[in-house]
Amino acid sequence: MKQLQAKKEYFEKIDLIYETAKDLGTAHPEIQGDILNVTDKIGGYFAELLRKIAFIVSLVMDAITWITDMTELIKNAFCAIRDWIKNWFLESATL
Repeated sequence: MKQLQAKKEYFEKIDLIYETAKDLGTAHPEIQGDILNVTDKIGGYFAELLRKIAFIVSLVMDAITWITDMTELIKNAFCAIRDWIKNWFLESATL
């Protein structure tokens, strides 16, 4: 729930920045080109940041999947060893 609230606040702040830039450009037409350049650069930085965050998240998700798979594999290996030893003792006891 906190994540959704933070995301909402983040987008509200971005909207406020762009609205302020739009109002400033309307009030001062001579700087509209500069405002567009700055907002384009900021947008590019945010896009690059989000791309890097998505990459890191995918790495973490892959690591979690790998750890989960390895844990299951190790658990199954120990269960197989336990069963083998258990069956060996049972066979030895019947001889």
